[in-house]
Amino acid sequence: DQQPPIRYGVKKLRSTLNRAPIWKGLGGDFWQLRLWASLPDSALEHLSDLLFAIQETLSWPLQCLMNFIAAILKEEGTERPIGLTTSLYKLLLILMKDDILSWQADFIGFWDSAVRGSSPLQAAMVRALQGEVATSMQLESVGVFWDMSKFYDSILLRKLLPLATEAGFPPRTLLLALEMHRSPRRFKEAKCVSDLVVPANRSLVAGCLTSGDLSRCLLYPVLDKFHKEHKPNTVDTWIDDLAQMMHGAG
Repeated sequence: DQQPPIRYGVKKLRSTLNRAPIWKGLGGDFWQLRLWASLPDSALEHLSDLLFAIQETLSWPLQCLMNFIAAILKEEGTERPIGLTTSLYKLLLILMKDDILSWQADFIGFWDSAVRGSSPLQAAMVRALQGEVATSMQLESVGVFWDMSKFYDSILLRKLLPLATEAGFPPRTLLLALEMHRSPRRFKEAKCVSDLVVPANRSLVAGCLTSGDLSRCLLYPVLDKFHKEHKPNTVDTWIDDLAQMMHGAG
């Protein structure tokens, strides 16, 4: 088994819950994870049993399989959908984070700027520096910037699964995450909540802890082939933002 189920002890659960982020938007269970840190040991033992059973059976309690989709206003006046998953899902993904980080260390391409410790500003500054160096060497510097619209919503999960498997994505995390991504959604606006919308095996939930990494599995074969066949062109990526750069003699 490449990723056997893990039984998390009470001490591990309590420390993880105490360090959990404070989310601005709550999922369908309306819990903040940090509140669970106040539970007695006996309750955390039951939580440990539940988390182990989820990993072992590769299935979530029915209550977890419903996500709110809220709209966040962007600077240009448009709205960006963000998924609000349940607390139990967030907790298990946080606990499984080390497996994902280990996978990232072996898989991420040199073109990928969305890595731990980086930021969009830092990636932009590196590109600007490369352009300045090229100009100082009397070379031409050309950049084309692409922003893929509705990228997550365009992803077919049936095509993503074999690509993620081939990429070596932690298998238990993959199956549990895809079960959530395929689950029904409700669109939330102020105090109004829509009827259930069931995705037709398409779309990653924006805001999920796995969405960025799963999208890497989709883009990696394309970008790997591009860089092998079109040197010295490069395409730097930040999730769905692509910067195609070329430096050379005119």
